[in-house]
Amino acid sequence: MGAAPSLPHPVRVAEQFWPDGTEPVVSVFCMTYNHAAFVEDALQGFLMQRTTFPVEIFVHDDASTDGTAEILKAYAASYPKLFRTVLQVENQWSKHAPHRFLRKAKLLPPAAHLSEQRGEFIAMCEGDDFWVDPMKLEKQFRFMRENPSCAGVFHRCLVVDAGKRQISDFWNGREYKARYSQKECLLDLGSAYATASLFFRKSSLQEGRSPSYYRKLPCDHTLDVFLTESGDLAFIDFVGSAYRKHPGGVWWSASSLEQQKILAERFLCFLSDPELRRRYSRGLVAALSGSYRSIWWAFYKGGPASWMRAYARVLGLIRDPAHYIWFARYSVSHGSVVRFTLGDLLKSGLRAIAKRILGLWARTSWSAQDVPGGRQ
Repeated sequence: MGAAPSLPHPVRVAEQFWPDGTEPVVSVFCMTYNHAAFVEDALQGFLMQRTTFPVEIFVHDDASTDGTAEILKAYAASYPKLFRTVLQVENQWSKHAPHRFLRKAKLLPPAAHLSEQRGEFIAMCEGDDFWVDPMKLEKQFRFMRENPSCAGVFHRCLVVDAGKRQISDFWNGREYKARYSQKECLLDLGSAYATASLFFRKSSLQEGRSPSYYRKLPCDHTLDVFLTESGDLAFIDFVGSAYRKHPGGVWWSASSLEQQKILAERFLCFLSDPELRRRYSRGLVAALSGSYRSIWWAFYKGGPASWMRAYARVLGLIRDPAHYIWFARYSVSHGSVVRFTLGDLLKSGLRAIAKRILGLWARTSWSAQDVPGGRQ
């Protein structure tokens, strides 16, 4: 690969001038859906970036009905050399969500859409989030140039409300490691960082070879695991973006039960991949069992009958026949799911027996004293 076009010092991308035909070094990939109230914050965050390299801004709108598309058209007309837009007329997310409850999941575009970006690197951001550091792209670009073994890099993020008032930092002050392997992205990190902080090499997408788990469920978690097939995911410690928490947000508007269903579906999806199953089966089953335990407790109301209903509800979440096989096989071999269900059944049964014995004893004791002629 030839030397990338470069400026001697960072300049706002809206003020850069490059010869016709210059290829971007970084593609900003933005996804929008009914973000008319927020999307200009995202677009302005892109335009304020100061870089030494050319950038393109690609925005994919999923058939918004609130005027988002009109805002995007206006920006594309004002900055025709920066913006590329795809404005869907039919909502693709709800159309392709594998199950109804996954429409509460944040789905990313197929790998083919990402690999079509022209930049050597891709920076992600959703239309209701925004960037707060004008040097964000430059910092991540320099890090990736200096660390060729890394597939991607992320940074810290603020959490704000709909009015841009800061609530906290992302994931309540979690301390991140400097590097995450594929196993750690799969079982430890679990995409616990903001999408708007991710910056990665397009070559890590391994064009034409996207794994089955990403094709089935393209989300932050599966993307991280996909990227780390070719290198670590790194963390650099600066605040570069803001995650907006609002009633229309996909993940935060989901109930805790819906979130656990989404997590369980992810781990089942990972287990359906032969290579991941070979490498990480024990950890994946433990994670899956944890999600199922949380779901089970949400349905369990006490007693053996409720235990059976809760277990049936959990099994009812598995839609793919292949997943039944793997769930049964691993729950038996590792015992984690079986242990908690049988253990809870045994405890609830013993409690019921104990209550029955105490109840009979109490009634017998009181009746002996209350019945005329009984023992005194």
